[in-house]
Amino acid sequence: MANWPSQQAAIDDLRRFVNDGPLDRPVKRKQVIGRVDGINTNFMTWDDRIIPTTLLVSVDDAPYAASQVVVDDPILGTFHLIVSAGPPVAPPPLQSTVRAAYYFQYFLDSELSEALMLSAQIITEGDDPTMIASGLKPAALHFGSSFAYGKQAMRWAQRKSAQFLLEEEPLSDDVMNRSNLFQRMSDAYYNKGLKLRDSFYMRDGRRNVPSFNVFKPNTSPTPPFPRR
Repeated sequence: MANWPSQQAAIDDLRRFVNDGPLDRPVKRKQVIGRVDGINTNFMTWDDRIIPTTLLVSVDDAPYAASQVVVDDPILGTFHLIVSAGPPVAPPPLQSTVRAAYYFQYFLDSELSEALMLSAQIITEGDDPTMIASGLKPAALHFGSSFAYGKQAMRWAQRKSAQFLLEEEPLSDDVMNRSNLFQRMSDAYYNKGLKLRDSFYMRDGRRNVPSFNVFKPNTSPTPPFPRR
């Protein structure tokens, strides 16, 4: 196992490690967010960061053609319907149900990059993941997963408090507890990363890890941004 040759190679490995590839998280059939009044053609998927080419939309189980579905913002999951040709030929009628199937991802490359830089700070006292020794890559992947899911926990906590969610999405235990779940995952990955890092240095003949020992950045929650 060699060092990561580039930042992107490290990001790709971390994405595989957390099972967040473009086809890893399917949503088979889920009601979308938006007014269904016979006029509106603009909607939003429940999940963010969708894979645009995978979005399929139906109204009362009648599918729209792929050419009639235009993704406006894959990060927000917004899309609109073109209803000028092909069945159905009108906006979703009043009291109908609009559903979507798609794949989505939890993490942006920029978030995984930031998580790996924080991992490098714990392991190498620098912020370049390509400088992490090959034997410490498993630890780095666990630390990176911890920071990525920690940020996901904050993002979800902010998102679940948004007014449109309270109005549009049924409040289930799964929805309300998702932030806590991500935080527990973050903590578990971090603790495993510590064990892997410390075990490497013990095998390497050192009694202790580098002088900075355990460094866990205390990231304050950031205010919500338009693009989640």
